[in-house]
Amino acid sequence: MNRTDFEAYYQKAAPIRVSREVVERLKPLRVYGLKKEDIINHTDITSKQIREDLALFFELLRYCYSGYSYYLEGKIEPEAKTEEILELLPDTAITTFALADAVCQVLSPYINDSHFAFASDHRTSFAKLFQAYFSDAVVCACEGGYRVENGSPQIPAGHLFSKEEAEAYLFETLPGEDGRRRYLLGVYTPEEASEITVGGIALPLHRCKTDSVCPNPQQGAAWEEERDGIPVVYHATYSAKDIALSFEDYRKSGMRYRDSDLLVWSLLSNTGGHSGYPQNFVLGLNGYACWEMDVAMLSGPFTGKAEAQEIRYEVYENEKIDLSRSEYEGKLFVLQNKRVMSSGESALYFARSVKHVTFVGSASGGCGQFGDIGIYRLPNTGLAFQMGYKVFNNENFEEGRGLLPDYWLDSSDPVGEVVRYLRTR
Repeated sequence: MNRTDFEAYYQKAAPIRVSREVVERLKPLRVYGLKKEDIINHTDITSKQIREDLALFFELLRYCYSGYSYYLEGKIEPEAKTEEILELLPDTAITTFALADAVCQVLSPYINDSHFAFASDHRTSFAKLFQAYFSDAVVCACEGGYRVENGSPQIPAGHLFSKEEAEAYLFETLPGEDGRRRYLLGVYTPEEASEITVGGIALPLHRCKTDSVCPNPQQGAAWEEERDGIPVVYHATYSAKDIALSFEDYRKSGMRYRDSDLLVWSLLSNTGGHSGYPQNFVLGLNGYACWEMDVAMLSGPFTGKAEAQEIRYEVYENEKIDLSRSEYEGKLFVLQNKRVMSSGESALYFARSVKHVTFVGSASGGCGQFGDIGIYRLPNTGLAFQMGYKVFNNENFEEGRGLLPDYWLDSSDPVGEVVRYLRTR
């Protein structure tokens, strides 16, 4: 979302009147603390029950979803979409999970929102995620183009691609020991990709290996170690239910590394939770932590103001990053991958407060435009879903595309690769 859209859809949005009848109809549908055992796949739902529930669903979208005005207002007709959804379902023995799939299929052309998801036995959401695919070839910049550094069955070491042949497929990776710029060959796309053709040579692709790297769950939410003399801090999750430490503990953890010349901070596969944890870690390390963004929050009877008779957006403009306030004099290397989402991505933004920071790995998930979720369940079908009531407008952020690294890695051991690179500097 660009700045112009944010101003038009949120900063300058007119309030929406909401009747007491609508409030009384929709408020009971909000669920707090939905448990796994509460998710039931009903198998005998009628089309009449679906019509009644979808009428409520579209009302919830209008009054409780922060993406409604941006994605849906004036672009869909609820009654027509209800008929499209019903056409995808059988006449009898309709299930809750089948309904979730049908709703998702009909509205996916309009909504791109990784936080908006339905409770089901499989992933059913409006996420449209990009994915990096790489070949095995690594090339280095040289006079006349890009020379293949490592050979493969498709292409010999030393082969020279011209700049025109290679430039559409270049992803800069860590420099070589001699300082030369090196590149992976691949694509970053929302579609499946199995092959690219570079200079007439077909190169098979695989999913970026870094995206599959997950921390060992036995290590817990956060831990620290030293690898070849370089300190490494791991933050595996920011989910409060998995964290025994306080914000103050995270701040003290950051303070321990204030005098380190180098620090590697791994956020690999951190899908989020509470952004207060990374904020306090950076504050401890750097004496300053800023997430440069603007926020619009739906305000009204569904978000704490029980007596309000209208829905409006409250807009908060955060400060801009001032690197002169950055106190950490060392070099911070932040590891990221596609599974870094939501508050995991907030850590990437807070890290930008550090004056000497480098981001390494692959693109983040891109789950952060619409957030701070509410959970709802429809009364007849049992269809449960979550959607955000806030909009986070971050510079250069595109939902599903995520935040790109300074250096891409295609590695099953990205921490080890970064440490080895730093040891040779």
